[in-house]
Amino acid sequence: MKILVTGATGFIGSHLFRTLVRMGHECVGMDNQFIETDIGWTYKFAEENKNAQFFLGDEGDCSNGWNVFKICKNFSPDAIFNLAVMCLPHSLIEPIENYSKNIEITTNIVQEATKRNIRLVHFSSSEVYGSAEEEIMSEDHKLRPSTPYAACLLYTSDAADDLLCVDLGGRRIIKKKKTQNTQLSTLKQCV
Repeated sequence: MKILVTGATGFIGSHLFRTLVRMGHECVGMDNQFIETDIGWTYKFAEENKNAQFFLGDEGDCSNGWNVFKICKNFSPDAIFNLAVMCLPHSLIEPIENYSKNIEITTNIVQEATKRNIRLVHFSSSEVYGSAEEEIMSEDHKLRPSTPYAACLLYTSDAADDLLCVDLGGRRIIKKKKTQNTQLSTLKQCV
């Protein structure tokens, strides 16, 4: 299977990417490297695994629709695992930019997935629940995002849910397949 992993050098994304490649999938990873992490492993991993390729920095920025379009067109993934997001600390310093970029990222990925009928797995965050009101949080916990990052992830998760997707951010798993012409009404309201 051909899989695009966005946010591929983050903690979860990097582990997911390596696991998928080791399972025999052909993977392309995108990451804008907003948080400077050690990416030396990416070059070595790509050299050692013919099924691994990375687009990093500006070339891997999913908020640039042209980047997402090019990779989806040229690579033709069967699935996208979307972990790309501008991080929580950034939302506390630059809330408007953070909100805008996160909406752009999700919009670009959802549009390409819809247009090309690509299966999408959209990751969110437990941040959408805010502070825990119970010792153990479940999906029934009240949604009370307390940061710009969390509020945006709540909106983008709902928009991605409008597509045929599985949301792994603790929100819910959508098992029904929707048509390619799914409207992105929630996302358009955010923008």
